[in-house]
Amino acid sequence: MMRNSHRLLCICLALISGFFYSVTVIPVIYIQDNLDLFPGSPKSGLNYIFSHYFGVFIGATCIFIGYSIIKRNRPIVNPKIILPSLLSGAIWGCGMMCLFLSNDLLTQTVSYPILITIPGCVASIWSIFYFKEIPLNRKNLYIILLSFTFIFVGALLVFVSKRRVNL
Repeated sequence: MMRNSHRLLCICLALISGFFYSVTVIPVIYIQDNLDLFPGSPKSGLNYIFSHYFGVFIGATCIFIGYSIIKRNRPIVNPKIILPSLLSGAIWGCGMMCLFLSNDLLTQTVSYPILITIPGCVASIWSIFYFKEIPLNRKNLYIILLSFTFIFVGALLVFVSKRRVNL
């Protein structure tokens, strides 16, 4: 019973975190789409990167301070994960920069479906080849390849459907 409640808690936390990941760029997109309400605001998403990253930094700092208060100034920090955490943050930063840039170049309607599927593909590849969470047998390989094919074809169709055709 404890395992099921732990699993349910983890699923709920994943859903909450997914919600927050999905709404993180809404303010920027809202400003870009409503420049008449925000006079003087830049149209380019790259102009919002510093404020976006600084907001993430302030939020993470507040969470860490709260955690430190709860732990009575004895937070548990594994020194082995500090460098990988900084590296993953830098990779996340590059990914967010690409998201803002792709929204400028392709529009939100085209870029979001493409960008939202790539992390799942990358996670699947890590699960198969590095963590070995998914056994690499013929059936699973077909399922993964079929899934990647659907994702690629879907992204391509979204891209092609939004292009302007000059006859």
